[in-house]
Amino acid sequence: MLFRFAQCRVAFPPSAIFLAGVFLFSAGIISGCWKTTLVDGFPNEYSGVGLELAISDKRIKVVKPLRGGPAEAAGILHGDYLIAIDNWPIEVENFGEIVARLRGERNTQVNITIERDGKQFHAVLNRKRTKKVGEKYVFEE
Repeated sequence: MLFRFAQCRVAFPPSAIFLAGVFLFSAGIISGCWKTTLVDGFPNEYSGVGLELAISDKRIKVVKPLRGGPAEAAGILHGDYLIAIDNWPIEVENFGEIVARLRGERNTQVNITIERDGKQFHAVLNRKRTKKVGEKYVFEE
């Protein structure tokens, strides 16, 4: 399944969930866009940081870090909020772009800012290759 996201405002339902680069919701409403990109919503393999994310209270919340992924190794926890990626402030309306920024070439770095209990911290994560095995993703060593 390909998911279309755009560099513009995108409206998503409050139940939108992102699992390691996988969107688990119906497509949002896209309007007024100057550039649109297609993202494979259910890839068999990709490189990323290993986060399951959801929209919660108009913020991007960590549902869980995936076992064996870079986010788990960095200590990111359930309930943390994603605030920025490479100093790019997070906006819920740009959920598709959030996914694209967390994905990337294997062994490349991405800087994220997390909020936990009202305090912010930064983490530098090295993207790892992951493959879908059954219903879950497994990271390469």
